[in-house]
Amino acid sequence: MSGSRVRPLRPADRAPLREALAACPEFSAHEVDVAVELIDAELGRTADYAHLVAELDEPGAAAPRVAGYVCVAPIPLTDHAWNLYWICVHPRLQGHGVGRCLMAAAEAHVRGAGGALLVLETSGRADYAATRAFYAACGWEAEARIRDFYRSGDDIVYYVRRLDASAKE
Repeated sequence: MSGSRVRPLRPADRAPLREALAACPEFSAHEVDVAVELIDAELGRTADYAHLVAELDEPGAAAPRVAGYVCVAPIPLTDHAWNLYWICVHPRLQGHGVGRCLMAAAEAHVRGAGGALLVLETSGRADYAATRAFYAACGWEAEARIRDFYRSGDDIVYYVRRLDASAKE
């Protein structure tokens, strides 16, 4: 697949993004619902989230396919820190550089809005090892871990990405 590009969220993206989220085995049904609530908040312009959507051209397809998305927002009471709340690429479309494209777009968006620090949190469970490896490969640093945060045996791991001039890769 080629022709990956990132654009702002559109109302028609809601259903394919819900499908992509639901197809990721790491996300519970409740987590999918929370992610879709944030999509709805941006579509309704009731929150300060930015959702950037990745599309892929597929050979023989009439239109590009929604491959995934990233959601970022400023962290209240800070002057330059942002959260990366969600990043999701449909499992059938992983391995084509879509995740890296979304990360780069999120970083560019945050820089453009005056942000200098991105923070994300993820699970410390074994089934999230590939996710954590992806973050590290994208230049994120594991900054902190709180044991048994989500539930017994499920730590929270905080990652940071400093967006200074040297972080432009």
